[in-house]
Amino acid sequence: EMFQKFEESDLLDSDRKIRITHIGKLSPQKRQKEIIEPAMDILKNYGFEYNPHYLDYFTKIPHSEMPEVYRGHDLLVISSREDGTPASVLEGGAMSLPMIGNKIGNLPEFIINGYNGYIVPEPTVKNYVDYFRSLDRTHIVEMGKNARETIETGWTWEIQSENYRNMFNDILGISQ
Repeated sequence: EMFQKFEESDLLDSDRKIRITHIGKLSPQKRQKEIIEPAMDILKNYGFEYNPHYLDYFTKIPHSEMPEVYRGHDLLVISSREDGTPASVLEGGAMSLPMIGNKIGNLPEFIINGYNGYIVPEPTVKNYVDYFRSLDRTHIVEMGKNARETIETGWTWEIQSENYRNMFNDILGISQ
């Protein structure tokens, strides 16, 4: 409920920069310094703006304030070496943010290329730059709407808790 769909994006109505964010702990595991920041440095020359929200044990954003963090952006970027289901992907999707990331955890189950984001097959600076540069504003807005729909139809707490219940029942041999 907290991550409600927000008002229509103004991305189509302005010449403003396309705003990208990354939300997560600053760590070599997440490759912010290795891939994301170098790619964003290149993209700033093509009408993109990067505003990361790096968290650590001392810098935390209260969960209740996270919708405002997402609200100020158009796209989410991830390049982790490994991860399960990054919370930022689910929260960002609920806030109508499409994501460009790499094949980690169950992102291939969430991301449908071109529909609600893109999975970069090989995480390199060049590949991230190429994927972002291939987007136009209309496509970004459409993918954001689709990211929200993906959350509503398959990734809500109700749906996921039922999936886990069924999985554990199957493992334990409990008939339903």
